[in-house]
Amino acid sequence: SLTAIAPDGSPYFRGRVPSTLPPAPAPGAPAAAASAGSRVSFDVPPGAMQLRIAAETADADVIDSELREITVPDLTVPRVSFGTPEVFRGRTPKDIQQLKADPAAVPTAARDFNRIDRVFLRVRAYGPGTAPPAVTARLLNRAGNAMSDLPVADAPSVDGGHDVDVS
Repeated sequence: SLTAIAPDGSPYFRGRVPSTLPPAPAPGAPAAAASAGSRVSFDVPPGAMQLRIAAETADADVIDSELREITVPDLTVPRVSFGTPEVFRGRTPKDIQQLKADPAAVPTAARDFNRIDRVFLRVRAYGPGTAPPAVTARLLNRAGNAMSDLPVADAPSVDGGHDVDVS
């Protein structure tokens, strides 16, 4: 379950995050595929807020919880800013094409990848006026030195989104 709380204690959102888990298999049947993830969205004004996240059993017993303090940026001010980058991983070119075409694709939480993984980032850029800002990407080493430029393409399925391929 998720609760988003304003600084004055009033809730912006309260509810369960819909599960995308497949139904439990019958006894003796092979295990079902893992969940691709879930997503919830809601509007909030710029400023501070708290997110209370609780993992629950089917009987609504809390098995783990977390409280996060978040500052929602004001995207209406006349400056360039980025949304939170999303990381997507696929195994085949077809997987990547499907992820890029799906505006509701759920990003991966993983940050360690195999050599055979195909990875791309999606980031939204916001700027003043109606023209979106130009976006460039560069791969840096641990010391912060540039190693190479990365290709950036507009994400046609996501308004203001840019896809950055990482080979």
